[in-house]
This record gives sequence, structure tokens and C-alpha cells, in this order.
Amino acid sequence: MKTVLLLTYLIAVFVTLCACGSDSSTTGNATPATIDLPIETEGVLQEDFPLANYIGFSDETLSIRYPKSVSVDFPSLYVLSESGAVGEVDAAEESLPYTRFAEYFPGTVDMVMTDAGTWSVEGNQNLTLNETNGSQTWSFAAGDQLTELAINQQGWVYARNRARLIQFSVSNPAEYTDYELSVSGELAGVAFFEGHLYLMEADNQAVRVHMFDTLDSMNRLYSWLVPELAGLPVSDLDILPDGRVVVSIDSSDNNLIVLADKQQRDEPPLPATVTLNEVDRMTLPDVIRQPSGLWRSQEGFWYVLTDQSEVFKLDASFDVLARIEVVYEHTLCNQGCTEAISGTDEAIFVLNDEGYVAQLSMSLPEHPKVAEYQMNIVGQDNEILRFAGMGGDTEQNQFYFVNHEASDQTSELIIVDDGFIPLSRTPVFSNQEVDLPVSMYDVVGVSYYQGSVYVLSEQYRQVLKLSTSGEIEEVYSVASEAVEEPSDLFIENNMLYLIGDHEDAQETPPLVQFQLP
Repeated sequence: MKTVLLLTYLIAVFVTLCACGSDSSTTGNATPATIDLPIETEGVLQEDFPLANYIGFSDETLSIRYPKSVSVDFPSLYVLSESGAVGEVDAAEESLPYTRFAEYFPGTVDMVMTDAGTWSVEGNQNLTLNETNGSQTWSFAAGDQLTELAINQQGWVYARNRARLIQFSVSNPAEYTDYELSVSGELAGVAFFEGHLYLMEADNQAVRVHMFDTLDSMNRLYSWLVPELAGLPVSDLDILPDGRVVVSIDSSDNNLIVLADKQQRDEPPLPATVTLNEVDRMTLPDVIRQPSGLWRSQEGFWYVLTDQSEVFKLDASFDVLARIEVVYEHTLCNQGCTEAISGTDEAIFVLNDEGYVAQLSMSLPEHPKVAEYQMNIVGQDNEILRFAGMGGDTEQNQFYFVNHEASDQTSELIIVDDGFIPLSRTPVFSNQEVDLPVSMYDVVGVSYYQGSVYVLSEQYRQVLKLSTSGEIEEVYSVASEAVEEPSDLFIENNMLYLIGDHEDAQETPPLVQFQLP
């Protein structure tokens, strides 16, 4: 649903319909059930992506200021600003382009766009649906202040003055059910996703998100604390298809953020056979931010790739010797696009998330780019495979890849030559009984060592040891509080080195060394 939806909004012919509203609903709950929002929480949501910092504005005059509402119709994210401006962020594009619609909607405090039309509330008792051929308005109890809205298979609206959460039928909002909300702070957002209702509350000390099962008598399933947002004027939330939470903040900048529960992990497809022992930690220079790749040359120099499309060359003491900027000819490399690094005696190779590989000279001063290749490898349904790790065999001048985020694809071990032409591809498999498909592993790093391919899974914090025919031979656990978000690995002399990503406000994790069995 794109710009055309807003254009139809503008030409709507307003027709008002009245739904009977009262303290008790038309479904007969004269005594509303109570929903309790506890102060105690089971989990923590942390910043996973500072969305506002990476939105692409085509015009310098464009910006998103003081957002009141955010709604997800993936890959579109719609944002309503305080001024009444409405715009779309297209998450299908790497640059996250923003399009502002022509019309403003002053007075609207929450808005949700669906295939049926645009639903909105303005802080009074009215709920409005704008469709292509007109609009409908339902009035709830006189004096109601409807401030929060969620529409999916169900409709939910919050009457702030009465602290009532109202569930209504999307096909006929005149049919609704009241819930009395017991909340210590202020309800700041409502979202509905896959049968679960999400409520965000905020007070001066804390922001909490609660999840309820709407199919099981509104049973509370889980609650999270959001420490990073404490004291900030959060204004809304919605849920992305992968379960992460996008939150809007009523401020002029840094006002859209994606949150994730980084401690809650599903059981991996295969249990670990060995837990690797941590040997040492090496502090990286402060100038290195958000590392995404790691490689070491035979001369002993470390090369650390970052999300800023730069490579740092370090000596054995981890002092910076050089900073190399990586520029691609065939793709615009935005923040976070560079994924992996490897090399040979003559060259350094840097992979980005569009499948392009930049070749940098090892011998020439300043390591200039001398060539660029494209990994255009097709998987099922003619989908281009993406890779986030690359392991090099310097003796054979070959490179090893396993496709990244392959939940809808078969995980494959792909071997290419130094021109990045595929030599072979074989499914990754296990001879053990596996409850989940091996494709569930989120592969973010690959390293080749002594005839085996080692694959790093961020999702499960495991390292898989593969044969060159794709068989999983060992599963190592690399649990370490030092690296919460592992991003790459490198192996030499029977030592495994692990590097990790981090968010803007966090310190760069150390390089952690483990002993292989």
C-alpha cells in the first residue's frame, strides 16, 4: 500500500455513522474484565537498530520530527509527525528511502493504514475509517479521549480518560468489548501482531512492554523492561515481521528505534558437542566502531572491517597502522552494508550485502581497490542468495560461503575461485536427527582452517565445523558475556578469534580468543 492510499484519503467523502458507546460494551460485559500491567518484568528489550539515523531523505528539507505514531505494513513503515505530516519509510530498499505525502493531518494522534483504508483517532471519542469511497466514524462514550490505536485481524483503541482498552470488530466497530486497564504509568502504545497484543507503558522511571495472548482470555505472556528509553517521551510502537519492536519517540531526532530481546533465544537445531574455553580478550582501539569482519594475514597483521565500509590494519599489539576506505563502483554502500573480509598473499577482499566483492591491493601503498566482483548466485525461486561471511583458503586461492538468513532457502556451502566464480555448491546437512532445519542458523561469519569450514551463527552463538562436502561434523558453543552480538570469526594455530558488533551508544567489544579442541 503506497502513496495511492493517501491520495484516496484526500478525496474521501465524509459520511458519519454513530456506534452506541457506553461504559459497558454491546457484547454484554457490564463489568469489564481487568488487565493488569505489572511493574516486574521477565526480560529486557535493547536497541537493535537506530532506525532514525539511517532513513534516506531525498530532500534536505525533509525530516521526521516529533513522531506521534508508527505503523508497520511491511516493507512499509508509516510515520505520523506532530505537525500532521505523514510519510512512508520503504524497508525493502537498502537506503530506507522516505516519502512524505502531500496532505497533512493536524489533530490526528494515532493512525494505522490497512488495505481497507486509513484508521485514525484524534484524542476525542471518535474512531474514523477513511476508504476510497468515503469515510465512517464511530463514536464511543461521550468524553472519551481515544489516544492509542492498533488494527490487524482485530481492532484495539485506548480511552485514556477512563483507562479503558477497547477491543472492537474491524468489520463492525459498533461491536466492542471494554477492558479496564490497571497501569502504574501512562499507556503510550498499542500493537497487535499474530494473535498477541502489545502494550507499552511509560512513567518517569521506566518504559515497559507487555505481551498478551488475545486467544487465551487476555493471558499475559511476557513483559520486558526497556532501560535505554527510561525517561524519554515514547509515543507509539508496532511489531516487525521478525518480532522486533519499532518504537517512536516524541523528539526532534533519534526518534525511531528498533528493539530486540537479545537474551531470549530459541533452542538451536543441533545441541553443542563442545563448549570452547575462553583464553584471552584483546581490547580494540576506540576508533573501531561496529566491527563486522575479521582476518589476519600471514605477515601477522590484523584487518578489521566495520559497518562504516572501512578496514583498519592493526599490528600484533592491536595498534592502528592504517585506515582503508572501501568504495564500490556498482552499489551505494550505506551504513552496515559491509559484511566480511578475507585475503590472500596479494590481495584483500571485502564483501558487501549486495554480493559485491572489492579487491584491494596488498602490495601497493594505501591498499587501493584494483577490481570488483559480483556474487550473483541464485537459490530457490530465483532468489539471489545473500552472504555475511567469507572464508579464504590461501593455498588454493578459493573462498567459502554459506548463505545468510536462509530460513526460506536451503543452506548451501558454496566454493568459488579468486574471481568469485562458483566451483561447487552443496547443501549443508547433518547426519544427526534435527528438530529444526539447518537453514535456521543465521550465518554471520565463515573461516577456513586445515581442511574444514567453520561457520558462526549469531542466532545461537554457535560455531559449526563443516567438511568441504557440507556435513556438520561438530557444534561448538562460544558463550561469552564479552560478545553479545558475534559478527565474525578467524582461526589460526588452533585458536578461534571472535569479534562482535554493538550499537552506537555501546563500547566496542573486545576480540575474544578461544582454544579449539
